[in-house]
Order: sequence, then structure tokens, then C-alpha cells
Amino acid sequence: MITNFNISLFRFIFILLVSNLVINAQNFNYEKISVKEGLRQSQVNKIYNDSRGFLWLATAGGGVSIYDGVSFINYTENDGLVGNIIQDITEDKNGLIYCSSVWGGISQIKGRSVKEFASIEDLNFVSDLESDSYGRVWVASNELYYIENDDLLPVEIGLNTPFVQPPKLSAKGDYLLITYNNNLIKLDVLKKQVIFSMNYDYILTCSYEDNLGNIWLGTKSNGVFKCNSEGAIVKKFTFPTKDLTENIEPRINDIKGESNQIIWVATEYGIVRFDGNIPLLLRKNKGLPANDIQTICFDNQSNIWLGSYGDGVVKITKSPFTFFRGHAPLNKSDNFPIFEDQNGVIWVGNNNEGLFKFDGQTVNIYNGKKGIKGNKIRAITYFNKEIYVGSNKGLNKINSTDKVSSIPEFENVYVKVILNGKFGELYIGTIGNGVWKINPDESVEQLTNIPVNDVHSLCIDSKGRLLIGTNAGLVKEVNGTYVTINEGLNNTFIGNITIDRYGKVWVGTDKSIARLDENKFTIFTEKDGLISSLVYILYADSNGFLWVGSNLGLDRITLDQNSNPIKIDYYGYYEGFTGIECNSRGVFENESGEIYFSTVEGITKYTPWLDAKPQVNLPVYITDIKLFLQSLTFTTFGDEKFNWFQIPNRIYLDHDENHITFEFVALNYSKAVETQYTYKLEGFDKDWSPPTTYRFAVYSNLPAGNYIFKVKEFGNDFSSIAKVEVRINKPKPPFYRSGWFMLITTLFIFGGLYYIIEYRTYKSKQHQQHLRELVEQRTAEIKKQDEDKTIMLQEIHHRVKNNLQIIISLFRLQKHFTENEEAIELFKNSENRINAMAKIHEKLYKTTDLSRIAIDEYLFELVQEIISSYETQKRIELDFSVGKCNVSIDQLTPLALIINEIVTNSIKYGFPNVEQPRLQLHMHQSVLGKITLTMNDNGPGFDIQSKWENTETMGFELIKSLTEQLNGEFYIEIKNNHPHFVLTFKTSN
Repeated sequence: MITNFNISLFRFIFILLVSNLVINAQNFNYEKISVKEGLRQSQVNKIYNDSRGFLWLATAGGGVSIYDGVSFINYTENDGLVGNIIQDITEDKNGLIYCSSVWGGISQIKGRSVKEFASIEDLNFVSDLESDSYGRVWVASNELYYIENDDLLPVEIGLNTPFVQPPKLSAKGDYLLITYNNNLIKLDVLKKQVIFSMNYDYILTCSYEDNLGNIWLGTKSNGVFKCNSEGAIVKKFTFPTKDLTENIEPRINDIKGESNQIIWVATEYGIVRFDGNIPLLLRKNKGLPANDIQTICFDNQSNIWLGSYGDGVVKITKSPFTFFRGHAPLNKSDNFPIFEDQNGVIWVGNNNEGLFKFDGQTVNIYNGKKGIKGNKIRAITYFNKEIYVGSNKGLNKINSTDKVSSIPEFENVYVKVILNGKFGELYIGTIGNGVWKINPDESVEQLTNIPVNDVHSLCIDSKGRLLIGTNAGLVKEVNGTYVTINEGLNNTFIGNITIDRYGKVWVGTDKSIARLDENKFTIFTEKDGLISSLVYILYADSNGFLWVGSNLGLDRITLDQNSNPIKIDYYGYYEGFTGIECNSRGVFENESGEIYFSTVEGITKYTPWLDAKPQVNLPVYITDIKLFLQSLTFTTFGDEKFNWFQIPNRIYLDHDENHITFEFVALNYSKAVETQYTYKLEGFDKDWSPPTTYRFAVYSNLPAGNYIFKVKEFGNDFSSIAKVEVRINKPKPPFYRSGWFMLITTLFIFGGLYYIIEYRTYKSKQHQQHLRELVEQRTAEIKKQDEDKTIMLQEIHHRVKNNLQIIISLFRLQKHFTENEEAIELFKNSENRINAMAKIHEKLYKTTDLSRIAIDEYLFELVQEIISSYETQKRIELDFSVGKCNVSIDQLTPLALIINEIVTNSIKYGFPNVEQPRLQLHMHQSVLGKITLTMNDNGPGFDIQSKWENTETMGFELIKSLTEQLNGEFYIEIKNNHPHFVLTFKTSN
């Protein structure tokens, strides 16, 4: 018994299957590339993706073309190809390209050099080329060959037979599949032995081994066979001919499989995609730009490339966007609101033709003839088990039996927006009549305290409050009343309102998007990374992304926890969003997270789980270097120091070769035209250049120096960097600065100088001899005078010293005739002072250098004589240290008298009660010529301050006077209760 539940379940499964077949089949974008884009010939027999990432196209008459996603490099017979009708292309383990010509044998391409590898006389004909997993190239002709170490070696497997169908090759792992006529051979490529040979009842055209070891066979007119690993047929797939006028099985030209076990089959009537056991036919009447498909190629960026017979190359890009091709009402440019009901039925409001209903197969139209009030549909939702539709003439509703009715309260009211509330209510925004509310019991009331009547958007915030977008700003409910907020906006027309995952309110205007922070807006425009500030759609999806639809495509914004944009992903034509320009508020997200967008090209559905948008390490190459717009030619090529385009790692240029153009390319086939680059010339540029879509960089008037040019894809953190070193030599010097000229000039100058010097030396020697005789004569006279003066001065000092000694003797004699102790003391002091002066003269007459005296020796003897002049029972320890000091004769006398006064003072007053008397005298000279004399003893000390200030004390008064003569400074420091006498003065030498 079939219950209502079973019927609903069957209906759901039917809708799901139909939806997958009809809608998901459209998740591809097609791009046709042919002669007008630069391809040399429109029939493409083979497409090959090489190890560097380039696409090689074998054409039937235009030779070989290399495609980088934007432009072509072409090789023909004029470049060295053995023929222009190219049948097949492959690559060996060394990166060498091999291509077979129908009438000319095999060509080998190494960079930009092309040469013949095997002639037609060597092979008779070549039907196919294939590379195995080890990089060995196999050649199918009247026999099987392989290429190793530049040698063409045969493998005997018995192919020499009349060919109904020439041999075709397919390699997988350690095995090579060979089809010819109705035969299949599986060969071990290492042992070069046949694993098995099978014979079938059908003419075979191609083969392919999938990842599970299954063998797929294409036939001439009997469809596709799936075999096990031993070649036994498991299943036959017939071609889906229901869409064809021809009632025959087409020829199978190629079979390729994706890593996920999806099999693609190229036929003369289109291409068939086998996902499991379900075939899907793609051909011109379903959007594919070509029917007769010759070859299939998968690049390393998940794009599918098809070579056709007469329609060039077709690129199929898998896209997360579904465009509803084949359903004309859904493709209209003035579709605005979208809604998907609980049964998966899509409802689309048109601005002129009413309401469209799409159940996955057909489109039904609701307009005035079916009871819809107004054909300008601007809002759709689901309420109380019915579809509510707002138009320029009122509010309509459609029940489950497709019965249309209208709500009388909205007769001739322009309904602009409908919003489902959180508590089962429905809000209606109108133009000219403010906001209305339909309660769950379907009673209608108008919200009368709203300050603006023209409503363009509605939203419920995270606290359940109503937000209203008007042409005067955002109207917000605050404590039961509505206030208008527009501070910070650069345009007060609020066309969209949405709430992000963190509860922040966002609005869209014609000039920006804006985030509401408290009661003020923060705006974001193109300056912040948006593709356009003209916002038609603003929507926060269930995954936390903020979508901005504009006149230039979609921006998907990733927000941080503070609702700040941290990343913007753009979707335009090359990303699969073919409609590009969005229509106002045309957005809807279903329960599965799929999002519908209205565009000027129709309705587009975004499926998030099909959106990878990876950043991959795309190869970047420098393709050419030009001097003054002329390409450089580098003769050396072939090692690791050169790239495929014969650009070396380093180039050397002369000083006047300073206008350089670098051309480059990044192999981004997904968005080749829109790929942006950034580059810099190290040694010249400080930073990377701003992003540009130009694939060249020009530098002029470069000075001599060493540079490194680097280029990478902009915005891709994983992009590889292509670089080349450039060394511009310094200019060659003029002839008068050349080495040989400077050598000759130097020899000439030195020769002349040598002659002049020799002549002048001879004359100088004669003059010097005469001067020498005069000098010797005059020197003898001066020496005689100096000796006389020295003797005279020594005699003077000797007599002065003797006179001073006489005075000292008189003082000593006088001491014997007086008993006055004070007088005796005065005589002794005077005696010591005169003795200090006498010793100076004694030293002077004993030396031949009257300008200086050995100061350390003199002062040491002076102190010793002062000590010995006093009778003491204790031995006085003397700590004496005098460095190298330049004391003049004029300074020596006052210095000696000062030392005399201090030493005498220490002996008389410092040591009477000291067991081990010690006297310290240190003197040294600084690098600036300052002399410092420090003297102290270990006596008990005394009242220094009173004695120093007592002018009646002769000793201290004498020290002050002598210090002034030295232009010095004398002071006393007390350290550990002992006086330290310090004298500083500057040497006059």
C-alpha cells in the first residue's frame, strides 16, 4: 500500500534527482579559445599539460601552440617542425617535448629550439605518442617503439598488420595499453613484455585505465565499455542519444578520468561525463561551445580542456555557481526577489512580467491572468503555509493548490519588502504607506509611529527589534519609539540591512556599506577593498560571511570577532559568477546554505561546498628580456641555469644597454586575464610594485650596477618567484684613460722626471757639498760658543751654590752661639730652605743640559736631606713616587720650597708620638700637562683650618706665596683624620 508519506518521499527523491541532473549539470563555465584569440588553426587533435604547467596544442595545419592562459607561442615548419599537421604531443623525463606530424615523423622541442628527431622514412607513419610514469616516450607506428637516451628503440609485439584503426596508446603506472583494430594489448613498460592480448567484436579507438584498475574502451560506433584489469567486459555504456537527431552511436575519440573516478568521454557529438553509472551529455544545445571533441586534458588547477574539430579549444571550469541555462524566464535581466520553498521549488519575482515558479523541470508564470495584482514583483516569502508575494499593486498569496488571492488592506499599495518576524508575525514595508504588520491570526495593523513612509528594507536585530531602511537613514526601535540614525553615512538611502554573526547591524547604500557602532556608522568603500561601492545586495549568510553584491560582481567578506573585515574574496566572471551585475535585494539562502543571487544575466545559485578558492604555488616564468624593445638572444641553452624560454639566471649588459623590458607570466588558468603581478628590481626599487595586470615591466636609463629582477603573483602568498640577475657594466674609458695609453704616458712622464731628477740631483749635490762645508765651519764656531757658554753658566751655578753654602754655614755657626730654641728653629728652617735652592744649582753645574734636571732624583735627595737634618730616634719610612714630569727651572725652586715646608712640618709635628712614622710623596703629570703633588703622613693630625688661616704662621704663608708663583692651587684634604696636602699646577714646558 502506498501511503501519502511514500508518495511525498518518492516526490522528494524525484525532485532531488531531477535537480541534480538539470541544475548541478550547469556547475561549469565554458570558455572558447580559437583562431581569433591567437590559435593558429581551429582543429585541435591533442592538448598536453607539461611539467612546467604550459598547455601544448597540436593543430591540424597550424603546427604546435603553447598556451599560457592569455597568449600563444607558435611553432611551425618555419621554426623547424617536420610538419604542420600535428597528431600528438608528449614529454619525456628531461622535459623535452615530442610531437608527431601526420606526414613528417617526430619533432623534438627543447626550449625555443626545434629539430627533427625521427623522419617519416624511419617510421613510415606515427599514429600516437605516450609517456609512461617513468618519463619514457612510447611511439605507435607500424610497430611499437620507445625513446631512451635520444635513441628510438623497437619493441616486437606484432602490430604490423593492415590497420582499420591505427594504434592508440594509454599509460598508467607500470603498464601501457595499446588499441588497434579490435585488439587490446597490455604491456609491462619495465619488462617490455605483453601481460595479455584481447580481441573484441568492436573496432577500438582509445583506452583508459582508471585509479581502480578498470579499463575503459572507446569504440568506433558501439559506445564505451568498462572492463576489469584483465580486459573482460563488465559493462557497456550506450551514448545518451535522446537529445540527438542522429540515431547512431558516435565515434569515441578520447577517454580521461579525474582523480574522483569521474570519467569523461570525448565523442564526435559532444562530451559525456560519467559520474558513477549516470551519463551526462554536454554539447552545443546545452551550452558547450563545440560538439566534435577530439581530445581531453586536465590541468593541475582542476580545469578541463577540450580540443575540438573546427571549434578550437574549450575550457571547462568547475564553479560553485549554477546558472540556469535552458530556462529562459529565470535568465531575465530584471528578475529581483528569489525564494525557495520547503519543497525545493524556486520562486522568482520579475520587475515586468510577474512571478516565475521553477520546480526543477519547467517554469510556470503567475501574472494578472492568474490573479496576481501587479506585474512588478519586489518581495516573496512563506507565511502560514502560503506564498506571499508583494508587488506594485498590493500583497498576493498563493496556497498549496496554486490558488491566487489578494489581501484587501493592501489594494494598490506598493509593497517593497516583506520580512518574517521572530514570533510568527509578518512585516510589510511599502512605498508611501510605511510599515504594516500581519499577526499570526492574519489580522492586519499599521505601525503609525514610524517617521518615514518610504520603506526599502527591513530587518530584525539580535534583540528582536525592528530595523527599517529608508531614504532618510536607518529607523530603529528604541524603548517603543522609532528614531532615525544616519550619522557617519555618506548616503542615507538604506537599500539593504543585515545582521552579522556577532550581532552587528550592517546597511548597504549606493555609496558604501556601513556598520552601526552604538549610534554612529562606520563606512567601508572601494578604498577598503570592495570591488565597488555601488551596493545592490548586502547579506550575512549562515556561515558568517558578509556578501556584498554590486555592479561589478560579488565580494565575500570575512569578519573578525569585532566585526572588522579581515579578508575579501572577489567573485566575477572568471570566478564563475557570470552575471556580474547584481539586482537590488535579489538574494536568498536556503536551509542547505546555498545562496541565490539575482543578476542582469538571470538567477545564479552559489553552492558553498563546491567553493575551494585555494591559493596554490602557481608557476611564474620570465618569458623574454628586451633591450630597447628588441628581444635578447642567448646562445647557450640546455642546462639548469636557463629556463624554458632560454632566459639565463644572469645576464651581462654594457653601460649603454640600459633600457630593459622584462616579460613574464603566471600560469593561472582559472583567471588568466585578471591575474595580477607585483615585481621589483632589487638594487633599484625599494619596494614591490603596486599590483598590475600587465605582463611586462620596463626600466630605462639604469645606471651601472648589479640588479635582481623578481616577479610573483599578487595576492597569492604561495606564489613562486621568478628572478633573473642583471649586471650592467661600467662604461669603457676613452682611449686616453685606457691601460695602454696610461702605461705609455706613465713611462714617458717617469722617464722625463728621471732625467730631470738626475740632473737636479747632480746640481743639488754640488750645492749641498758647498753648503755642507759652510755648515761644518759655522757649526764648529757655534759649538765653540756653546761650550764657552755652558762652562760659564756652570761656573755661575757653582759659585751661586758655593755662596748659598756659605750662607748655610753662617746659619749653622750662628746656631752655636745662641741658646734660644726658637731662634735655633728659625735658623734650621732657613737653612733647609736655602739648601733646597742650593741643590738646584748643584744639579745644574753637574749637568751639561742646563735646561732640565732629573726631577725625581732631585726631589728624593732633597727629602732625604730634610729628614736627616732633624734628629729622630725612629726611622721614617718614605713612600716616594715621582713620575715623568716636565718641571722648568723657574718652577723647580718654589716647588722645592713647598715640599721643604710640608716635609719639615710632618717631621716636627706629625711623628713625635708615632711608632712607625711614614711619609708619602707622590707626583705625576696628566696628558694635558697638569702636575699634581700629593703629600701626607700618618701622624695624629692637627687643626689644619686654624693654622692655614693664621697668617702669622710663616710656613703656610710661604706655601701660599709660592703657590701663586706657580700659578697653581694648594688645598688640604682630611682623609681618615690625616691631612693630605695637594698642590696642582701646569707645566710651563
